[in-house]
Amino acid sequence: KKYFCRTRKYEYDENCKNNIIEKESLENVVLKVIQKIVFNILNKNDNNTKNEIKLYEEELVKLDYEKDKMYMLYLDENMDKKQYLLDRKNIEDKKKDITRKIEELKNGNRKYIKLNGIEKVIYEDFLTCEIVDLFIKKIYLYDKDKIKIEWNFELDFSFSNN
Repeated sequence: KKYFCRTRKYEYDENCKNNIIEKESLENVVLKVIQKIVFNILNKNDNNTKNEIKLYEEELVKLDYEKDKMYMLYLDENMDKKQYLLDRKNIEDKKKDITRKIEELKNGNRKYIKLNGIEKVIYEDFLTCEIVDLFIKKIYLYDKDKIKIEWNFELDFSFSNN
């Protein structure tokens, strides 16, 4: 029930310390790191979604203001009816499009948020083969306090180990 460096057994390397780590200890560390990565990915996506919704809502307010301004121009006879109706329709179309985008964001229909149910990894108590296959290419054991994980993907953010 231990993991160890095979280098010393199969070839001579004077730098090899014959490192050994308890299976449970290594798996717990790896699972915690994976859970932190998943949490950060989901949290980052959630924050980005909230910011996008806010920007779209601000755009809706601007369009309403523009529509009111246009109506006032029409009432003051500074815009003909045909132009007013055309511009109003364009604004209404933009508003419908933005409203649809807001609903999509609120419903989580964006493909990069879904991540195939990956959020359940956060609640796992044990590292499974499925999780390892999904996330990890290789694990390097340097000593009991240092491991290096080679991921199946690129990480574009950092997080603290606290």
